[in-house]
Amino acid sequence: MIQRALFLVVMTSSLFGALISTEKEFISKISSLMTIGDHSGARRVSFLTKELYPKSQNVMSLYIRSLANDGLLKEALSHLPVIAGDDDVRKYFSVLESIGWNFLLHEEGISSVSNIASLLGAYRTRDARCVHLLLKKLNSTNAYDRHLAVKLCTAYSDLPLKRKITDMLKTEKNYFVKLMLIDAAGKMKIKECEEDLRDMISSNSKTFEERCMAITALISLTDKPKKVEIDSLKSSHKTSMRELCVKLITHFEMSEHLDVLIELLNDRHPSVRTKALLGLVLLDSDRSVLKGVKRKIHALVQNDTIEVSEIAKIALLSVNTEEGLESFSSSLLSTDVKKARFGSRVIGYTGSKANALIQKVFRESSDPIVKANLCLAMIGKDIDDFSAAKYLSQFLKEYSGKLMMQSEYAPFFIGIDESSVRHIPYIPNYPKLVDSMTRLQLLSKLSILEVEGAYESMRSFLKNKMWGVSSSAAIMMLEDSKLEDIELLKDLLKDEDPIVRLQAALVLAFYGNDKSVASVLEKAYDSVDWEKRIMILEAIGVIGNRASIPFVIEKMKKESFILQKMSAATLLQCLYH
Repeated sequence: MIQRALFLVVMTSSLFGALISTEKEFISKISSLMTIGDHSGARRVSFLTKELYPKSQNVMSLYIRSLANDGLLKEALSHLPVIAGDDDVRKYFSVLESIGWNFLLHEEGISSVSNIASLLGAYRTRDARCVHLLLKKLNSTNAYDRHLAVKLCTAYSDLPLKRKITDMLKTEKNYFVKLMLIDAAGKMKIKECEEDLRDMISSNSKTFEERCMAITALISLTDKPKKVEIDSLKSSHKTSMRELCVKLITHFEMSEHLDVLIELLNDRHPSVRTKALLGLVLLDSDRSVLKGVKRKIHALVQNDTIEVSEIAKIALLSVNTEEGLESFSSSLLSTDVKKARFGSRVIGYTGSKANALIQKVFRESSDPIVKANLCLAMIGKDIDDFSAAKYLSQFLKEYSGKLMMQSEYAPFFIGIDESSVRHIPYIPNYPKLVDSMTRLQLLSKLSILEVEGAYESMRSFLKNKMWGVSSSAAIMMLEDSKLEDIELLKDLLKDEDPIVRLQAALVLAFYGNDKSVASVLEKAYDSVDWEKRIMILEAIGVIGNRASIPFVIEKMKKESFILQKMSAATLLQCLYH
């Protein structure tokens, strides 16, 4: 034994060029090798040191970390001691962290679902090492990898990511990725993209969607404009530049330029007129300017496009209640479905003057979507919300088409409409996903009002329609979606049907961050297929409960690489929460 120890000392000293005699010196040298990135050297030396100090917890921890850093992940897991509670987690934090990150950084895995979920898990840690993963995905030949990576980049402000986004904005060919890059340029406030965004806005070769997103992004980058710039934009022969002018005035609340908005009420393009009207409604607080252009408002109400006409009715209502109500009544009961539905979304933003009209049209209208939007208005205004909630519950049961929350003028005029959501190549069944989330939001609203049958409606929905909303990819695409009430879902955790229990737990985890559902998710894990196992691991990661770490480690040791990688992402989230 003594001879073996002397041999190991000689071997290790030959590696360092000097004789090392204490455990502390060994640990210092191993740490130095790790710091400079010599993971193979650290692994060899830590193995020899482990033989010298077999009972040292510090040496064993370094050995396991060196295995993980060198890509020997299965071996690292095999040497990991039993993690039984929070004390063990604290004791082996750096070891668990090394294993988790090296699963994500060393190999890609064979499943796109696993890769997506693990990237999202890494993203939620907000750790600097995620930047390396994001840069790798931004350079991917897979368009979905790039699309998702660009979206995730908006939470970071690292210079390498900003430079990459700037370069990609000039060269990206995929349309969906290009839209995401425009959005990211604004959210990340990349000043270097300002010229490219201006070129997009004025380009005839760009789509309407690209120009609209470029306008929004540019506003995020722009300081409050001076009068000379406002005048230049107002006089531009490019429609998108005049739109930018209106949006800048509205965004920066430049009430000194209301005269520009009045002038643009005569613009040749309806999109500019619509936004100019909306700007006047928002900025003219005492309605003195609107009263001065009452004749023009009348003309817009009677002889313009649906969008311009309906928003003009808000302006008319604010200066002449009787005429405004009469004009709204004619559109809400119109046989023109598009006009009636747009009007039903607009009237919810008119204040108390339209309360009686809303109730009247609710009784008389035959269009289910118009009535559903009026129900939302009634609930929001606390007008006969019992009748409104009862109808909305019936509507959700009987309406078989796909729904969405229409929000082309967000945050204004948001309401229910027939879905016009198109398929996204990277998200399976995206229109169905949006429909499911819309219905879930409405059911959540109804549960607050304690509508009769709300429990059964939610139960039926969870059993039959919810898979897909319960995933990280869905949450990223539906990032603005919120549930107003989750108490009903908690009751469903006790349901006799295991599918309903699992669905309720997943929704509570993803949208309510409820730690109490972790035990339900863990119990369900072994009885479901691998896709639902990924959802469960994602949900546990979102919750971030350290009490789940022993469960996650157990699955990392037993599962296939796909689920091991997902478990690693979950482990990191639980460690950092």
